Amino acid sequence: LLEPERERKPAERALSPKTDPFPAGKGQFEVFSFERAFSGKELFDCPRDAHIETDGNLPIFRLKRGELIKDEDGNAQFNIDRTAFERTDSLKVPWWLGEQVTDTVWIKKELELKNPETDKAALMFFYEIQAHYPRKGGYWSVAGGSQSPLHVIINGTELPPVKPDIGYRSRTEDWRQVDFPPGLLKKGINTVVVHAEKGGDWRFAYENSVSPNRSAKSMDSGKTWDYNRLGENRNENGEYLVRFLLDRCHEQGMVWSAPIALWEKDGMRAFSTMRLTGTGLGKLLQAFLSAARKGDYVAINAYLPRNPDMAVALAELRFIIRAKTGCATTVGFGPRFLHSTGQLHKGGPDSGLFLQITAEPVEDLEIPGQGMSFGTLERAQALGDYEALAARGRRILRLNLPSPKAVRLLVNSLK
Repeated sequence: LLEPERERKPAERALSPKTDPFPAGKGQFEVFSFERAFSGKELFDCPRDAHIETDGNLPIFRLKRGELIKDEDGNAQFNIDRTAFERTDSLKVPWWLGEQVTDTVWIKKELELKNPETDKAALMFFYEIQAHYPRKGGYWSVAGGSQSPLHVIINGTELPPVKPDIGYRSRTEDWRQVDFPPGLLKKGINTVVVHAEKGGDWRFAYENSVSPNRSAKSMDSGKTWDYNRLGENRNENGEYLVRFLLDRCHEQGMVWSAPIALWEKDGMRAFSTMRLTGTGLGKLLQAFLSAARKGDYVAINAYLPRNPDMAVALAELRFIIRAKTGCATTVGFGPRFLHSTGQLHKGGPDSGLFLQITAEPVEDLEIPGQGMSFGTLERAQALGDYEALAARGRRILRLNLPSPKAVRLLVNSLK
């Protein structure tokens, strides 16, 4: 899998401003280049992370706008202090939820920004008011006898008061978005302080930390802060669900191309997690085997027909590799070996070199009712094995042969 090289150029608009659904913003546009050209459906089939989006129906990738700055685990559920759990008259539901914020109980959230520049900025927080009555798909929210607003201070500047939402709300509406001037942001730690007025009672959710000790609670209207004792009874630790939503492109994203052969000839293709050089099959195998160290082993993982002739050919290949490397060698027919030595390959020490051999089927059959053939299933198992090894940083060379009989070419190239 190749990581695309990123090249920043002036805005190159694929669509006119009137029809472009994804404005580039600030005259910047991300252009991706690959070692091999991709186009059309082949490009859309490339996996990509959440920071990448497509440009309409055109085969163009660009960085997504809208960057969320957060440091909690992101489940967006209320952390309930069980010692402050009460029942309503009709249903067993939490009455006191999250962190209570009043005129004397304040909360603080710190969010770090490496780059504060953005076109627009918003504060997002997950909250409820004092009480709620459950209903299908949501609940009725009441203000507990008060509709006093919330006060938000960002880096020392107070925003206009935030009024509570009273009435029916779905669960997705527990997220509140408050726009603020992006000029308030700065490089480094940005501080958000939240408190209510006398008689107000807002509840803020908190979760497990990704970057610990970025949330604090004050019991004396912001005079002193405690980063370790949150919650109703000050016996919880975590992070408040307070985030920044910035209207800008993500700084980077990842697109994974389809596997690109590092060498191919006469229908045979080679893939590897290693930087191997060689202009022919023999030199490529020699480069792979030269990576063997003392105490290593070489595993031949053959997704090939299991018959006497194939067993003889693979045994001969194994003996040659053992003689050239001085390493212990194994042979396994896939996917059968995945349930035995395959466990050692992934869970054991990083002392293996893995020669995976696959081949185009001579005759393929459809699997009834599955929408795929046996050859496709076997190929998927081999690729899954390759990716599992690659994810653990193992040294792999995969050779895809034009036919199973071509395994003899491997034997001859090493003699």
